[in-house]
Amino acid sequence: MHEPPLPAPTGETRPPTSLPNSPPPLDAEPEYLAKPLSYFIKRGIAAPASTLVPRLVIAGRTTLCAGPPKLGKTTCWCAVSAALSAGRHPWGDEPTQAGTVVWISLEEHEEDLTRRFAAMDPDPDRIFVATTLRHPGGPMAAIRANIDRHQPVLLVIDTLGALANSSEAVPDENNATAMCALVQAVTDLAHATGVAVVLLHHARKDGSGYRGSSAIAAAVDVVVEMTGVDGAPEMRRFTATGRAQAACGVTVVQYDPERQRFTEVDPAQAPAESEKGGRGAGAAEIRGRLLQFFTELGDREASREEVRQAGGARHTSVDEVLATLITEGVVVRLGPANRYRYRLPSPPTRAAVA
Repeated sequence: MHEPPLPAPTGETRPPTSLPNSPPPLDAEPEYLAKPLSYFIKRGIAAPASTLVPRLVIAGRTTLCAGPPKLGKTTCWCAVSAALSAGRHPWGDEPTQAGTVVWISLEEHEEDLTRRFAAMDPDPDRIFVATTLRHPGGPMAAIRANIDRHQPVLLVIDTLGALANSSEAVPDENNATAMCALVQAVTDLAHATGVAVVLLHHARKDGSGYRGSSAIAAAVDVVVEMTGVDGAPEMRRFTATGRAQAACGVTVVQYDPERQRFTEVDPAQAPAESEKGGRGAGAAEIRGRLLQFFTELGDREASREEVRQAGGARHTSVDEVLATLITEGVVVRLGPANRYRYRLPSPPTRAAVA
């Protein structure tokens, strides 16, 4: 029996048919399945994220800003928000791309916040204020609803402690598991939406670090310590450590109460020493010195003697602060016990922690 002849070619090219077992397109696969690096490169994810505030705030990332009470955290970040809404650089008058800001005010009375914002020349139609996170789905659902509705470039939560208190899943700020899960949920939301999120938080009683579980640092992208500058009450120092080099460094700003604006000051020009004197420095001051030292060190390593010298205080005091930084994951210790070396975590290591 003869087979029928094949049809003559027509010059048309037929689309290739999918094999029965060929995988679906990558975009159609579940999120939990790993994708090749080339997939992310083609989507442009390898490009650096845009920076809203140099060294402090990056699009699609979370920044934890901690400082002592009454130091001006709210005032400073209100000024940043007002500037972004009006298309000004946060630390000056240079024009930038204007964007919408969502401010979650969970501690300050709305009248005080409104008065504070109004004096800073914002675009009032670009700043949206929420004073509660009561939502049937919980506080995270309320935050997501505000992001979806207003499409902000920046979202500020004032404060992390108040956010934890509004969540039934967090019984106590010192509960490492619950706090880490809460902060990680905020970070996941920032990553998914591309919104920069700033969490305002309180420092410890001694004015150093941040209050609560040390697991918080592992769940955010940038940790910023806000401190005063001795001898210059109008200045504030921000020391940032993060997973990206763009989020590392020291920023010093000076407040002008008449203009209600902040301007950036060269850290080298700001007073460096406490009026207390170097050897009697407190933990907060030593911590600030060490953070600045490691930030300037970059990806290099330092010996214990170099760290002690940078601390500018009694060796035992510097060692205690250094041990705290290691516990928090801000600094890593390398090498054998008799020849320890210290440095900032490299980006792959910090990403793995988170």
